[in-house]
Amino acid sequence: MKKRILSIMLAAAMVGMLVVGCGSKEGTKKAKGDGNSITVLVESGSPAEALAKDTAEAFEEETGCKVVIDAVAYTGMYDKLSTEIKAKQAAHDVAGMDVVWLAAFADAIEPINDADTSDFLPTLQDSGTIDGKLLGYPMWVNTKILIYRKDLIPEDKVPKTWDEYQTLAKELNTNDMSGTTVFGSGSDAVCSFLDFACQAGAEGLVFDKDGNVNITDQPYVDALNFMVENADADYTPADSLSTAATESQELFTNGKVAMQLNWSHQYPAAVEALGADKVGCAPMIGGSAGIGATTGPWYECVMKNSENKEMAKK
Repeated sequence: MKKRILSIMLAAAMVGMLVVGCGSKEGTKKAKGDGNSITVLVESGSPAEALAKDTAEAFEEETGCKVVIDAVAYTGMYDKLSTEIKAKQAAHDVAGMDVVWLAAFADAIEPINDADTSDFLPTLQDSGTIDGKLLGYPMWVNTKILIYRKDLIPEDKVPKTWDEYQTLAKELNTNDMSGTTVFGSGSDAVCSFLDFACQAGAEGLVFDKDGNVNITDQPYVDALNFMVENADADYTPADSLSTAATESQELFTNGKVAMQLNWSHQYPAAVEALGADKVGCAPMIGGSAGIGATTGPWYECVMKNSENKEMAKK
């Protein structure tokens, strides 16, 4: 039954990544059109937040325009944007956007004309382009890694394969600490599913080289079975279907999980919370076809309804 539920949720989440997304309903108020400030939406705890804080003062000195930084957890960002777009307002002049949101918000984003893309990786330019229009500048690229308690896991026992990962998770599991987590919620669940499909030997993600949908191929079956095995196991929290990156990180930094496969930007945050003597990182684990992981590029986008659009473009 749990396998069927997880399968349905993954399918729904994959559709949602292409259409509507997820999050919490919050709003941000700002002074409109005065030219003296711009509001920037970033994911809290991400490199984008650190960069915004590091450069805001210099931007204000250069332009006379104050930068208001709105740092929001990933799970709340989509609905913040969706709410203001539906209201045909722009509470944010500039927004950091996950690549999976661009198609849904394309009509609300100001395209970038005559952009210098000479130093872009080709895949980043392609991912940021919808209907021939570049919608944002790449900010940073993320992928998943293994983050683990190195005070509990010796270097020679850091897992490299699916089997090693599951075996170690069982060994580390106690009444007070789970061995690991499973992402069973939202777009994080879909990305994990695709990570494992890569590791199981999928040739092309979702589509094969001929453009045919391939998610019923064996590597995807193996990936789903791996996720379900972990979700059903005693070494993962019981609420896997409501766990994504943020929840997993909270469990890890609160000492409730011994290791996690999470986005790389969570590693320095975990070090800051627990100390460098307790937190280690390693490459993503590998399946029958070796190591594989999806990338998660983020783009800096100017909102079409911004009343400070010209300043935002700077």
